[in-house]
Amino acid sequence: MRYYEFATFSEAVDSEKQAIKAQKQRAQVQLKNARRQKELAKQADLRLKQKRSQETLSKINRTPVS
Repeated sequence: MRYYEFATFSEAVDSEKQAIKAQKQRAQVQLKNARRQKELAKQADLRLKQKRSQETLSKINRTPVS
């Protein structure tokens, strides 16, 4: 293999390694974002449940006892 061919091959391998590394980093960021979104959804769901519980309790408290 000539030096030029080897240099071109090395550049191609390096380029491929960088592309794989970048893809892996993007996947890690997407996973991190998905986990954050899941946590935010859990928090929103909990707030909604608490709000519904408070509304139910206030309705019970406003209902006259006969």
